[in-house]
Amino acid sequence: MNQLVNQLETQSNEAIEVLETNINAYATPTAKKLKAIHPSIKQSGQEWFHKLMREHTPAVVIVHSLDATRDLMKWLIANEMIQSSVYNRSYRLRDWIDLGPIPINYPSGATGVVFCTKHLKYYGWKGNAFQQLREDILTQFNER
Repeated sequence: MNQLVNQLETQSNEAIEVLETNINAYATPTAKKLKAIHPSIKQSGQEWFHKLMREHTPAVVIVHSLDATRDLMKWLIANEMIQSSVYNRSYRLRDWIDLGPIPINYPSGATGVVFCTKHLKYYGWKGNAFQQLREDILTQFNER
């Protein structure tokens, strides 16, 4: 995550400010361990993320991994920030990625987009496999 953030900030000449957080504020070393956490604790952690989304209305949201993508999409639909037709439970991560930027309409009237990607633990030092994602994000910022 840090490498992606650094590259975006550098390639935009510091024009892009990145706020980095997790969809669930309760940190675990693996997704499997997160699934073992009591649902009320997970929900409490997600409420912090939801509050952050509503208050900061980010122009670009990058969600990585299938579970996080599904959780975010369900929440955005439940709060009428994206069209319900976007969500499909049978989608694989590749399907979400292929949708490209998914428009968000915040209750405040602000807009943004969601980019879905494979887990950033695969990013590495240079992030060569994520070059298209970086270019797409930079394009979104340049169009605003």
